[in-house]
Amino acid sequence: MILQVDAGNSRVHWRCLDADRQVIARGDQSWETVGSDGIAGVDSDRLARLEFASVAGDRANQLKASLVSGNHVRVMEFAASRRQCGVVNAYNDPAQMGVDRWLAMLGAYSTWEGPITVLDAGTAITVDHVDAWGNHQGGYILPGGALMAQSLGAGTSGVRPEAVAGADTAPGITTSECVHHGIAWLMQALVARSADYWQGRGTMILTGGDAAAAAAGIPADPVVEPDLVFLGMDAVMAEASGSC
Repeated sequence: MILQVDAGNSRVHWRCLDADRQVIARGDQSWETVGSDGIAGVDSDRLARLEFASVAGDRANQLKASLVSGNHVRVMEFAASRRQCGVVNAYNDPAQMGVDRWLAMLGAYSTWEGPITVLDAGTAITVDHVDAWGNHQGGYILPGGALMAQSLGAGTSGVRPEAVAGADTAPGITTSECVHHGIAWLMQALVARSADYWQGRGTMILTGGDAAAAAAGIPADPVVEPDLVFLGMDAVMAEASGSC
């Protein structure tokens, strides 16, 4: 069995593949629910290979160690690079780029081909554009919805927003609605501005936990792909095996 892990800042996303790389199980959970013995629902004794991407530092290293401990598991750990799967990184120092952001671009470019714009609405919101020839044109990094709400709570004495469901952008009539509707409005405005900036230059693909809320900012039907990082892993493994 192959286990793919995308260890993010807030959550751990995973999926299990069979020998033909077909998905047989998947899940995601907060770091608070990740135990010392690995990921709930994953039998680490059956693992043959671990494909691992992380932006979560020490706790991700501990998770990786728990998954391979005592087992003969081949480990593939991903990192951003100068050139991979037809995409050329715009960063002078690719090591500064989060691997999840890089894999999302690779997954999008290998699936939809260029030009593509990737918007990942997770703990942070990232926007990246890759042209038709695979050249990364740069991007943007902003705080995600939860971080925006937390910053208001931490930086003000009277704003303590409670959770508000949905992606409503109507003017709020409670403090919590004002905060969360305002955040949704900003995310949708970012998507609309990105679509306008790269208008007519390919496909926009959204991913991340807030992708559905952000997608409401696109007039046309958007592409929402929750497995974009995993598609990037698949592209890298296909390139390594010479099958792409």
